[in-house]
Amino acid sequence: MKNIIRTLTVILAFTLSVFAVNQGLCEDKTPALTGSCVECHKEIHEQIIADFREDIHNRAGISCEGCHGGNPKIADDSAMDKKYGFVGKPSRENTPQFCGKCHSDPAVMRPFNPSLPTDQVEKYWTSRHGTLLKQKDQKVATCSSCHQAHGILPANDSRSSVYPSKVPKTCSACHSNAEYMAVYGIPTTQYEQYADSTNVHGYALFVKGDLGAPACNDCHGNHGAAPPGVKEVGQVCTQCHAMNGQLFRMSPHKEAFDALGLPECALCHQADPDVSKPTARIHTIVKPANNLVGTGSEAICSQCHSQGDPGFEMAGVVRRDLDSLDHRMEVVESTIERAEQQGMEVSDARWKLKSEVLQARMELRTSVHAFDPKVFDPAFLKADTSLEGINRLGKEAEAEIRSRRTYYIVMTALVALLAIALVLKIRAINRDRT
Repeated sequence: MKNIIRTLTVILAFTLSVFAVNQGLCEDKTPALTGSCVECHKEIHEQIIADFREDIHNRAGISCEGCHGGNPKIADDSAMDKKYGFVGKPSRENTPQFCGKCHSDPAVMRPFNPSLPTDQVEKYWTSRHGTLLKQKDQKVATCSSCHQAHGILPANDSRSSVYPSKVPKTCSACHSNAEYMAVYGIPTTQYEQYADSTNVHGYALFVKGDLGAPACNDCHGNHGAAPPGVKEVGQVCTQCHAMNGQLFRMSPHKEAFDALGLPECALCHQADPDVSKPTARIHTIVKPANNLVGTGSEAICSQCHSQGDPGFEMAGVVRRDLDSLDHRMEVVESTIERAEQQGMEVSDARWKLKSEVLQARMELRTSVHAFDPKVFDPAFLKADTSLEGINRLGKEAEAEIRSRRTYYIVMTALVALLAIALVLKIRAINRDRT
């Protein structure tokens, strides 16, 4: 029924929009492209003209001469005279200043968008792209590499090249091109790793459509983009995962990771973590599972810890308790499900299992980052106590089912006995009559 209503709503909206356009009620507010620039270039640069029609600058009333200078009122080549400030196509090394003549001036930008930062160019020169451009590198990204040249759209427009879900593909235009990137000697598998279905960040962005999920720019920066050094990786992650980072900094691992030059967070949370290759799959952050910890061969702990040291013993305790809690959760959930299937009201128990216990379980998993019994044990006790309370509700429901079943059996037996007694009595009365 909901799908039918949704379909009818879409059809109605479309019909009304067509009617509005036909009746002149819905007017296109895009400024018309006029002037000698358009008249000359529309034949040889048809796509540029088409793109610029939707460009945010055109929509703001800034036409060709706003960026390129010149006099669009003159219909011959003299329109491009230097005296009219004609710039033409800027060179790659001059592109940041070309865009920055407006975007670095708060007074110019205020009438258009007061909230838009005006330090983008300043930040760009601190980025890896900017520092290489100053060294005359003609391959690095400039403003138009990411934002396009004549089809610039707002970042919140889903068609924009810098829309959150489009950012990884925009970056990969260069960073996934092995031939183009060969001169820099850096990997070109970042997008492939990020887009892997096991990557929690990529999955959240591409599959679940979560625009708050981190993309390239959230970790590397926007206009000041730079690869974080090994020591900065943890700081990047804790922008979102603050509590995990705080507990890790309190843990004995912090000093050890610093001494060994290992990247915090990413070493353990990347797919197939390997201490000997700590950044091999740093863009494949997978969903954490119990097998990350413990003393088995698959656990990351066993790559550094061995039998007899305190870390090895602690890893074993953590794995045992995590597995124990998960197993008991499955048992309790099965108990609640059985009770529900037999007609019992268990919504309260189910809600507590989905909220209270899962919250306690998440806090327990977070406490692992401290690797300290003083932090982990209270978190486990809290989760265990919450689960026991819900288990009790499930057991009470099962006990109630047994009680009802016994009651029904007893009542059925009594009714049967009464029926038999009544039959016998009727037979006795009939015999007496005869």
